[in-house]
Amino acid sequence: MGSGRSYNCHDQRRTDISWTFLWYRSVFITPINIDKMKKCNGDMGVIRTLRRLSLVFLTSGSLLFPQFGVAQELGQRTGKIGEAELYTSVRFGVLTSDNAFRSEGNTLDSTGFRIAPSGSVVADRRGLRFTAGYSGEFARFDQAELDYNDHKIAGSVDAVLGTRKRAAASTSLTLRHEELGVGLTRGAANAGDEQVKAVDFAVDASYVYGAPTAKLNVTGGFSFGNVAFQNRPDLTEGRDYLKINPFGRVSYRLSSDTRALIEVGLSSFDFNNDSLDRSVVELLAGLAFQGSGKTLGQFKIGIASNNYSDSRVEDTSVLVANVGLTFSPSAISRVDVNFNRQINNEEGIDFSNGASQTISDKALIRWSRNWSGFAKTVAYASLDNQDRDCPSSGTQTAEAGLELSVLPRRWVEVGVGVSSRRVTADDCGATIDNDLEYDLNKILAFVRIFP
Repeated sequence: MGSGRSYNCHDQRRTDISWTFLWYRSVFITPINIDKMKKCNGDMGVIRTLRRLSLVFLTSGSLLFPQFGVAQELGQRTGKIGEAELYTSVRFGVLTSDNAFRSEGNTLDSTGFRIAPSGSVVADRRGLRFTAGYSGEFARFDQAELDYNDHKIAGSVDAVLGTRKRAAASTSLTLRHEELGVGLTRGAANAGDEQVKAVDFAVDASYVYGAPTAKLNVTGGFSFGNVAFQNRPDLTEGRDYLKINPFGRVSYRLSSDTRALIEVGLSSFDFNNDSLDRSVVELLAGLAFQGSGKTLGQFKIGIASNNYSDSRVEDTSVLVANVGLTFSPSAISRVDVNFNRQINNEEGIDFSNGASQTISDKALIRWSRNWSGFAKTVAYASLDNQDRDCPSSGTQTAEAGLELSVLPRRWVEVGVGVSSRRVTADDCGATIDNDLEYDLNKILAFVRIFP
């Protein structure tokens, strides 16, 4: 917000919802003004914002930051298209790492150059808000098999239909890659191998009945997602899947800034390999904080009952959780805490060890601070636990990183970053495969321009 402007609730939401589009890179997120957000967000506002926040933090990440990523801010307004505002940026970076294929016994240094353009349009008119954006990342390394081209386009519409009625819808299309030595290629990445590539498509919609200050709010909605792998049939055969998830949520106002949540969801996972199909019933409970004082966010915890179509797989109930909390101790400092526990869908079912699925636990804490109008820092630490039954070894990934940037001009940002990752594997009664355990260190230098 520029100086001299009166505060508009859409100004704050513009920062929140833009995170849906901006992907794969991390610089600095301008701290949210919690006091002003308090008057803007009702039940739908907080839940929608945190749902998008969790998507950003728990999807594939940047080269420097953890595998499940850190969002980039919307950035500076660079122009207008009619009544809509335009935000654009281009980031150039040089990255070096000491373990290109994520292997303890076959370490290889690599250096690469990447370009990351992004642009988004935000338009507000009479209770409707439309956002659309594109984000890409293109990288070339001295090891050609590490090269990639990633793209994402996304859009959303938010509507205030009355004092008690609000609706929202969003969609996205992502073309992504998976780093060699991670995920499906863990412990089996070598020079000359091809990275796994996939196309993700998602649609979300929700409707809320109840005023933001009402005792009771009722929400109904659905999410639709499709994952289609594009190559490496030796690893991805039968793993493409379609997910449909209708849900209902009731929230009760406990105080001016806190609501209790109860949520029921029904999910259907339809894989190309019918043996992997399952249906899920989830029951979750938690709290949502609407921004009083210094805290914003929500946490939910509950049980997911999984029913499998293949008789070889025993139906199971799994503890699941989704936490996204933001603490702003001051206007220039912000701490994000995220945790997610769920079944790892892309690994499918391992029929070699009693037909079990991988349980994924991911946690991230991140501290952002503006030291002045000239310097910024972002520091983070993360843990990623993939719990598998023997003879498949579970893995634990610990990572930490720091990024420092300065703004010598309003339209340019210059920065450096470092990160370190350590991966360990469970001992399943035999010698641990050295390729599952490794160390990885990265150094990044970048320039970001706001054209």
